[in-house]
Amino acid sequence: MKKVIIFSTASQLYGSERGMLNLSRALKARFDVWAVLNKRGLLQQRLEAEGIRVKVFPLSYLAFSFSPFFWVKNVALFFVNLMYFVYFIKDRNIDLVCSNNSLLLFPLFVSVLTRRPLIAFFRENYNRRFIQKSLAKLFLFFSHRLIFVSQNLRDLSEVKEKDAEVLYDCFSPSDFRYVEDVKRKWGIPEGKIVVSYISRLHPSKGQREFLEAVSRALSSIKRDVLFVVAGDTAPKSLRLHLYRRRLLSFIHCQSLQERVVLAGFRNINELLSASDIIAYCPQKDEPWGLNILEALCWQKKTVLDIRGGLREITEEFDTSLVRQPFSSGALAEEINRFSPVKQRRFVVPEKFSFAAYRAKLGEIISKI
Repeated sequence: MKKVIIFSTASQLYGSERGMLNLSRALKARFDVWAVLNKRGLLQQRLEAEGIRVKVFPLSYLAFSFSPFFWVKNVALFFVNLMYFVYFIKDRNIDLVCSNNSLLLFPLFVSVLTRRPLIAFFRENYNRRFIQKSLAKLFLFFSHRLIFVSQNLRDLSEVKEKDAEVLYDCFSPSDFRYVEDVKRKWGIPEGKIVVSYISRLHPSKGQREFLEAVSRALSSIKRDVLFVVAGDTAPKSLRLHLYRRRLLSFIHCQSLQERVVLAGFRNINELLSASDIIAYCPQKDEPWGLNILEALCWQKKTVLDIRGGLREITEEFDTSLVRQPFSSGALAEEINRFSPVKQRRFVVPEKFSFAAYRAKLGEIISKI
């Protein structure tokens, strides 16, 4: 059996890392898979449960920082990664190199030095269009196949259709599990409506704008409601920790403590089992939107701004589930007219199914 090595930057199950889990699952049928992670965590546990070998090793990755120590450390790590994984790949006779996102640059050079084909995934939408296009061209030059997670992201990167593939992150029916009595377990009174905002904490994800809309909407809301902001920051990011503190400060200044909870990272099945309505108002185009895809597969009413790859998701679902654009008025209206329903079946459009994902990935690999 041929061998593949996949590099990824994080250890929790956010969007990019869940894409890594799907990728590893899909490749396992044809390859002996090695997954390389930056640190231990939930992703490592899930990969090992799938029978995939995991190596934890410090990795050099792209990030914004004013600290000279960070850049010295990152450059040093780049060369350590380069030397170590050239040896690792040759020693274990690995046949294919895969980079899970565009934050990792050293796999491009590892691929060249080991003469192994490279599949590179591009999952990020950078604030500067120049950076977006430059990185896309760099990955296009070095990779044997470049894969974007949405057509919108490929268009933003100005890469031609013939030069790169689009492979949507997917779900398997086994990913969905309704959890009974979550509200009672979390101490939420019977009959209280739960509105959830699910995303990692970041200014571009719109948590501040959501809280401002909640503050404006409260005077119009006639129902008993709890707003849950679920998600966390990168552990070592001072900028994002300060963003979280600003959110907490806003909640206190607006006297929203009884109505709003910053819940941190939560089990997604428990969170969606407890949620009645999902809200989302990103402040820039979303590369994809796994959080919204998951909510809609759960048949949850979703109030959102459709930006970037989100349009490709919402087009595949019943329009009655989607209310857009996001606003305080739309949020209040959907809360006031909400009627509790029994848990509906999970609906995964064929376009976003694991079977479609695995088949398309197989086609891409066969071209290398």
